[in-house]
Amino acid sequence: MKKSFIITSLAVAIVLMASVLPAQVDPAPYITIHYDRIDPAQTSGWVENGKAWVKAFQEAKAGEEHYWRGYQSGFTYAWVSDMPNYGYMDDSEARNKALNEKLGEGTMDELEAGGQAAIVEHYNEIWKYQADMSYFPEGFSPAGMKAANVSIDSIKPGKGGDFRELVKEAVAAMKTIEAPVNFFAYSIPFGKGSYGFVSWAEDRAALHGGPDFGELLAEALGPEAAQGLFKRYLASVSATEETDWRARPDLSYVSDEPMEKKAMEEATE
Repeated sequence: MKKSFIITSLAVAIVLMASVLPAQVDPAPYITIHYDRIDPAQTSGWVENGKAWVKAFQEAKAGEEHYWRGYQSGFTYAWVSDMPNYGYMDDSEARNKALNEKLGEGTMDELEAGGQAAIVEHYNEIWKYQADMSYFPEGFSPAGMKAANVSIDSIKPGKGGDFRELVKEAVAAMKTIEAPVNFFAYSIPFGKGSYGFVSWAEDRAALHGGPDFGELLAEALGPEAAQGLFKRYLASVSATEETDWRARPDLSYVSDEPMEKKAMEEATE
């Protein structure tokens, strides 16, 4: 993982893509996601280097503003953290300096170098939470859930407005029948695709063994209206990509140390 990602993360609010969340889901305004696709032949060394990152932060008692959550899909790993606003990365240099002092001079450089050879591709994304395009049942909590499906839609030019409206209509429909499904919506101001939807389950079997979304829409709206909504979806979307992820608590840093006062002040500005 890259230091430029780690030092910009801030646990101001509860991040969506986390393995432990309270019953009252309140995702952060933005999340940052850092992806690393690694050489399969170097998996073992890569994982050990990831654990070394966690250990170093634990021993330094880095505050919760420096946390990250780890996820894996095949040979791709994702590191997820919160941001209070889109411009939070602008102050990364100062936070990087403070974190380097906390960990010990040269520690981050050594950790970064230890995993660099295994990286085939890496890139960052920023996602913005969209509450009115998200649905989860009353009292739903992803706490303890270890599997997530991430669906990314790319929207055709001029179709953004209709896409947002049809998703809101789907949310309203799910609410009328208290559907036993969940999806958290994000626009993607920086990254691949236009919108991302994340659904949670206890494990992969449960993730794909739940009720069919199309059947739930038909129940809520009637078959004809549900089919009309699906046709509008097809007319709005140019491409869709789905990926299953599993949580990696052993590659996640969750701090018991409180957030530093300065970071809290920055978050509330």
